[in-house]
This record gives sequence, C-alpha cells and structure tokens, in this order.
Amino acid sequence: MGLILRSDRTLRLTVTICAVVLTFAALWAARAVMTPVAFALFIIALVWPLQRRLKAVLPRVIAVLATASVALLAIGSGGWLVVWGFGGIAHWVIANAARLQGLYMHAADMLEQRGFYAAELFAEQVNVQWLVQVLRAIGGSLQDILSFCIVTFVFVILGPARGRATRAPPSPDRQRRRD
Repeated sequence: MGLILRSDRTLRLTVTICAVVLTFAALWAARAVMTPVAFALFIIALVWPLQRRLKAVLPRVIAVLATASVALLAIGSGGWLVVWGFGGIAHWVIANAARLQGLYMHAADMLEQRGFYAAELFAEQVNVQWLVQVLRAIGGSLQDILSFCIVTFVFVILGPARGRATRAPPSPDRQRRRD
C-alpha cells in the first residue's frame, strides 16, 4: 500500500512539473500576445473604477468612450515617454558629439601607439550596409512599439466594454423574485 501511495505522489509531482514547464513554454511562445494582454489588464484595472462611476451617472456608451479616451491617453503617455527617452539620448549624443569625437581620437592615438590602427578597423566595420542595418533595426523596434500600443488599446477597449456581457444571466428563480 505504501508503494502505491508513493508512486501516486511521484506521478502527481511529475505531472505538475510537466504542466508548469509546458505552461511557461506556452507563455514564452505566445509572448507577442501575452505582453499586451498583461499590460491591457493593468490599464483596465486602473480605469475600471472610473468606468464604474461613469456608468452610474452617464449612459453606458458614453462611459465606455470616456474610459477608452482615458486609456488611450495612458497608453499614449507611455509611448510618449519612450519617444521622449530616445529623443533625450539623441540630443545628448548631438550635444556631446565633439567630446565623443575627442574621446575617439584619444583612444585611436593610444591604439596606434601600440600598433593597432583604429581608423582602418572602424572604416572596415562602418559602411553603408551597416548603417542601413542599424536604421532597419530602429525602424523595426519602433514598429514593435507601435503595434504593442495598438494591440494593447484594442484589448483595453474590448475588456471593459465586454465586462457586463460576460456575466451570467440571472437565474429564473431570481427573475421570479424580482417580479
């Protein structure tokens, strides 16, 4: 009897570990969708009290539109912060270009004294193809950010709008009690 219980526990533990590993693997594979869903749930949790209060005062459609506007403002603010951050980095690089050039020249002189010619290495690495790849990567990142914001906004719009529709209809007993 002890062997059967022990193997039953082992089987449960093995199945649980497999289920956890498969769940994490599925979440990793679906990260392109799950990340906006998680962010949308966060924003829904933030705007849900606003929508509930607005629905008490205004018609449901207007309450949903006002809540969607606030959610869009929140998502847009997050996107604006990302753009502002990249803009700050770009302004810093432009403002400190002379200093960065001086640091490069100093490093190149030190390397030339040791027998390494940095200008040749730099000229080999930095060419038009490299610049196009960098710009393509930046464009891809911006496209990912934009699609993330759009998918998140769609989930935020559908979440509170469908909140009441997902509730179970009242049972016939409750309906009779109301009448």
